[in-house]
Amino acid sequence: MAMLDWQNHGWQNRVRERLESCGLPPAIHEEVVSELADHLEETYDDARSAGRTEAAAVELALQEVTDWRVLAANIRRARSQEDPMNTRTKSLWLPAMVNLLGAMGLP
Repeated sequence: MAMLDWQNHGWQNRVRERLESCGLPPAIHEEVVSELADHLEETYDDARSAGRTEAAAVELALQEVTDWRVLAANIRRARSQEDPMNTRTKSLWLPAMVNLLGAMGLP
């Protein structure tokens, strides 16, 4: 059964299973699953193109993430650092820029 999953590029299910208990916020969970699955599939495809067996290619791809909890924690930390800047940009810089450009356009 596992071999069939690999052959059908079941990377999203594999990533989703591993991240389920890692506490990623629901708002970003599927985005992270999709991006990681794409990365693992690329690693797998590259390994197969280089002549590795299917089992070796799967093993290589899965070795890309050594600790799923650490990965999830790093993603949460990066997202929390990113969000305040986005909020600040939306609430302070963009309105200030609009006002500045509006003031410059007045005769």
